[in-house]
This record gives sequence, structure tokens and C-alpha cells, in this order.
Amino acid sequence: MRRKFSTFLIILIHLYLAPCVRTLNVVKEKGYGFIEDPAYDQEKCVSTPIKLGLQERHPFALSLRNSCRPPETVEMNEHGEKVRQKRSPIAVGVAIVAFVSSAVVGAFTAWNYICDWSRAAHQSAELKKLEEILNLAHSNSNLTFQLIKEDRDEHNDEYFEQIRIAIFQPGQVENILSFFQINKEKLIKEMGFKNNIGNGVLRKMEHNLFCGKNSNNYVLEICAWTNPTRVYGNVALIAPVGNFINNGELYSYYDTPRLAVFTDTNGTLSANGCEILGKQWSCRLATKGCNIGSYKSCTPTLVHTPDHVYTLEIADMTFVATTVTHYSLYENGSTTAHKTLDVPQSGHFLFTAPDDSFVQIGSRRFAGRHNVHNMIQLHVNESMNDLSHAQLRELKENLAKEGVALNELEEMRLHDSVGFGGGIYDTVTHFVREHWLISAVIGIPLLLAAVVLVIAILKWAYRKVKCNKKKKNNINLNFHVA
Repeated sequence: MRRKFSTFLIILIHLYLAPCVRTLNVVKEKGYGFIEDPAYDQEKCVSTPIKLGLQERHPFALSLRNSCRPPETVEMNEHGEKVRQKRSPIAVGVAIVAFVSSAVVGAFTAWNYICDWSRAAHQSAELKKLEEILNLAHSNSNLTFQLIKEDRDEHNDEYFEQIRIAIFQPGQVENILSFFQINKEKLIKEMGFKNNIGNGVLRKMEHNLFCGKNSNNYVLEICAWTNPTRVYGNVALIAPVGNFINNGELYSYYDTPRLAVFTDTNGTLSANGCEILGKQWSCRLATKGCNIGSYKSCTPTLVHTPDHVYTLEIADMTFVATTVTHYSLYENGSTTAHKTLDVPQSGHFLFTAPDDSFVQIGSRRFAGRHNVHNMIQLHVNESMNDLSHAQLRELKENLAKEGVALNELEEMRLHDSVGFGGGIYDTVTHFVREHWLISAVIGIPLLLAAVVLVIAILKWAYRKVKCNKKKKNNINLNFHVA
């Protein structure tokens, strides 16, 4: 008795609670990150005063003096911050290209200079020391300004110039911060990022070194971006939200972006693209087209599926929606021997197959791209409306514009799947359009009969009115005679 009752409860939960679990098919969890609308990007810069404490004519100080930019006249707040609209890509691109070109030329010259000397039979102690320092500069930002201050050896100007070139390279903000021993975690927090994003976000930041009042004073400016629309959440790949309609002849789904961010504050948001930034994902909010947060208000996308199979490549997996009950796996390059496997009850699943194998679903074959075969069931709870005869005619016209022509059998199967589902008017209209000769043979006599019937009714009504009027006149005449 208890076992039967438990089974009944399981069935009840499956029928009534399963559809409430989740309407989204999560294909793969990508990790944690943030999503923001790029249209609201603002450039944020944090400035830090740099005091070298070297002799005024020290070669390193002079090298910085020759490469620093004139000070800007932009006002800063009490925290040394300034916020402005993000500069145009063209202006930033020109500046970066110019800076990168000079840095590359200088670095290339310095590298050739080092290589030529290293190939010499007798290396000087100065070159060996320089190589050690340059190795520090290129290995996890271990070179600091303090090491240069503590170096009591005499070196020529070229020595310090090469150190400056190695440190102040584009996209190497982490090296610069380490060199001047500036707190990286504090800077990342000031830029509006969470601390657990890691130092990888520094690669997206830009730097400027502005000249101070003398060769020992400078202002280091680090620029990133801030965005008021930024929210955090879990990033995931999602499968299409949809289902088969018209007896499996069509697959109807909402064409949302494949990337979504599940936030705690703003619900689920669609992303146009994501990139890894340090230890987190940076995603761009999808502002056009169908969005996963309001997908039910979108117009569904329709795909003709005469074989009752719809597929979509998602990352390194294949998404399949089908009404067939089995599929075949051909392994180890075989085209005959295969395994017959069950399609999940939902009819929606993901699969991977080995490189030397392929999967056949109905009459369609899909080559493997993985090391092992794997199948993941997706639970789809989205119900889509069937199309009427009129909507099918519109679909046929749209497919023809795309260069896809339906043959007579396919068109007949589509309309047969409607039945009387489109209503009486839709059904009658379709019958007349498809069988105009029969409609004419039956309709013309019926129309004539209807006309005769209407005329007869009108004639009877006319006679009735005329007769009543005549009787009324006779009654009035008799009354006056009396």
C-alpha cells in the first residue's frame, strides 16, 4: 500500500511541479561574471603621484622625463579620480598605435642590442646585470623601483632606457603597479570591480605617465571603465526555448542569444558576447532582438522540419529536438555496426560523439567532435501554438523569399496537421482556396437557392404588409359609413 502511495506522489510531483522547475535549458555553466550595457560605458581614471627620490640628473629620472606626457588640465576630486565619457575607439586606437609603435621599435632595438652583446665572447658585468633586471621585468612583475634605488653600480644611459622600455609597455599595467609598489587590489576596487576578479583585469587598463614639476616628480594615471548598468551573476549557455507544433512538421522557438547571465537583482539577462577577464566573465548586454528576460513577447522563429528533427550547434555540442524515439551511434569508423539508443522523453537533448564516430537521427547524420559519447537530457516545458491555414500560407511565402520552396506533399502535410484548429472561417476559406471547382459546383446552386429563398421571403413579406394595409383601410371605411 505504501509503495503504491509513494508511486502516486512521484507521478503527481512530476506532472504538476516539473513544469515549474525551469523553462530555460541550461547547456553549460560558464562561471561567474558581470553583464553591462556598453552604451553606458564611462572612462574612469585614477591618478597616483610618483616621487622618485633620485638625483635630479639620474639617468633613469631623465629617461622618464623624456618619455612622460605634458600634464593635463583636467580637474580631479579629492581621491585623485576623474570620470569622463569613454573616448572614441578611433582616438584611442590612434594613441595606442602610436604608443605601441614607438614601444615596439624601442623594444626591438633594445632586444637587438642585448642579443648582439650576448653573442659577444666577453659579456661585461653591466650587461649581465641588465639581463637580470629585464628578466625580472618580464617574469611576473618582480622588478621594483626600490631595486634600482639600491643599485650602487654605475650604469650608462642606455641601461636605464632599456629598463624603462621594458616596464612601460602597452597593456602591462600590472608591471607598472608592481614596479612602483602600488596596491593593485585597492586600484581594482576603486575601478568598480570585485576583488575576486583577479589581476587579469589589469590587462584591459591603460596607463599614462604625466610630467611633474621636475625629473623626480610624476603622475601615474591608470584608466579603466565604469558602468552603472553592471550587475553580477552566473554565466551560462542556454538552448533554444521552443517546441514542435503542427504534428512535428514545424519547430517553433524564441530566437534569443545563446548566452545568458542569471543575476540576483535583475533576473535573467541575454548577452551578445562574453570574454574572460581575469577570473570572471565580462558580458555585453543584448539590447536588440529577442531577450531571454521577456522572450514570451517575441515573435517565434519557425523552422520547417519534414523529418521531425531540428538541430543547432552550441559550443562543442549538438542540440537536438526531435519527435523520433531512437537514434543510432556508429562507432570506430563503422558504417554498419551501431548502437540503438533511446531519445529522452522530452525529445530535447545534447550529445557529443567521438571523432571517429557519427550519430544518425532519422535520415540525418552528425559527425563526432569529441573523445567520448555523451547525451544530456533537456527538460522543455514551453508550449507553442499551432499555425492556422492562413499562417501556413504566409509561412510558405516567407520561405519562398528565402529560396526555400515547399513541394506539394510537404504543403499538404502541413495543412493536414491543422484540421479544424484554425476555426470555422479559416477551415472554410482554406477548403474554398484548395478545392475551388468543387466549391463552385456546390456553391453556385446553394447560392442560387439562397437567392430564390430570399426573394420568396421578401415577396411573402411584401404581400403580407400589403394585405394588412388593405384590411385596415376596409375597416376604416365601414366605420365612417356606419
